[in-house]
Amino acid sequence: MTNVFYDKRGVPVHCSDIETVVLMDRFIDEFLRYGRNVGMIIKKIVKNDAHCCLGLIFRAATEMFGEKKSSINAVEKFLNEANEIINENNNNSLQNLNNNEDNGWKREYLWYKAIRFWQNKEIDSAIEIHYEIANEFKKDILSVKLCQIHFLNLGDKEGILSIVDKVFDDNIDDYFIYGMKAFGLVENDYYEEAESTAKKGLEMCEDKIEPWANHAVAHVFDFQSKLDEGIEFMNSYSHTWDDCNSFMFTHNWWHTALFYLNKYETEEVLDIYDSKVWGICKEYSQDQLGAASLLWRCDIQNININNRYDDVCQYIKPKINKHIHPFIDIHYVYALSRSGDRERANSIIEDIENALNQEEDQIYNLNCQRNQYKVLLNCIKGVENYAVCNYNEAYDFFKDVYPNFRELGGSNAQQDVLEQTYIDVLIKTNHEEEAIKVLKLRDENSLHNLKNLTLCYTQLNIQDQIEYYQNKYNDIIEKY
Repeated sequence: MTNVFYDKRGVPVHCSDIETVVLMDRFIDEFLRYGRNVGMIIKKIVKNDAHCCLGLIFRAATEMFGEKKSSINAVEKFLNEANEIINENNNNSLQNLNNNEDNGWKREYLWYKAIRFWQNKEIDSAIEIHYEIANEFKKDILSVKLCQIHFLNLGDKEGILSIVDKVFDDNIDDYFIYGMKAFGLVENDYYEEAESTAKKGLEMCEDKIEPWANHAVAHVFDFQSKLDEGIEFMNSYSHTWDDCNSFMFTHNWWHTALFYLNKYETEEVLDIYDSKVWGICKEYSQDQLGAASLLWRCDIQNININNRYDDVCQYIKPKINKHIHPFIDIHYVYALSRSGDRERANSIIEDIENALNQEEDQIYNLNCQRNQYKVLLNCIKGVENYAVCNYNEAYDFFKDVYPNFRELGGSNAQQDVLEQTYIDVLIKTNHEEEAIKVLKLRDENSLHNLKNLTLCYTQLNIQDQIEYYQNKYNDIIEKY
């Protein structure tokens, strides 16, 4: 027997008692702060209240993030159980749902459809449902968060901001919404507003544990080349990440490492890599992505990383045919190629080629379109050739798809490694004028960008520009 209750945000939940509602509030907060106890809490909800439909749906949603075969079966099991409860309470009639005065069952039904569409790789349809939830239940910010994750995976930066804008004014008393809004703002290059929005959320948070707001500020300082400010800010909050899941813990430290990397403080970078970025949960793809990404950036700056790829690749090898996400596969191919395992790198590439040639074959959980596969294939072949120093071949693959890198997913900061790689390829293949065009669209206060501009003009032997960018580089170095 279930009744309709309302959680602390005023959103309806059908469950057996108020204890389930309290646990549901804990689950949502833990999810939004990337806490390590998300799985434990949702399992407790399902165990204690088998008739809580949203508990089953949220359990299915958490399993969608899983990377084991058992997660696939678990998603189906929990969604089927949720569907049975919805049908039992609405006489198998959607009309009953639409006419339900308290709208409780409609929320469950919409959430059920959103996760079912996600399971079926119909991400566009899932997103439509999340917009419907935003219209009907404006304080359901967990739905907004999941929608933002979908947009991030699709590389749709406008969508990341659009969905949170729909509900922001209705949630100004909820500090989590500020980090979500700030991330949407920074992805759309509204840096000042992103910084102030994220810091507003942090001010409202009594225990100061809001790692996603920290993360948004890191993006701002990264793209504005405010390196010392970034280091000070992230280090001041780093103790609050200890209870985060491995992704959020390692990812915020990854951002911290980028500040040191852009100051050419190699020792600090490798120390953070060894103690904070790699080794927390080596089996998890997001941790592998972060590790490979940081090492890749070190390669671009010619930093000696010794044999660090070898350990990462030991954990990548079992996942080469899982195809978790295009952006992850790109990093897998780079790391495997750098470690000398081109056979496995090519196995990933062959799967993508086969998917491109077979319109019905979806190897990713994103319902990728054929044009996305074309961009991915050219990009990943360019990355493979870059990793083994075949720069002319890399240029041939990159040149036509460079403007479309965004389609491959990931945040602006994560995507930046592809643009940095393309710039390095342009310089190494004597396409200096093309490199300069790309570099001048980037932050000219970045030491790495200034160094590359100086190098381009040196190769072109344009003295006044060499002196200008060299002097600007020296001025910034003196500040550090």
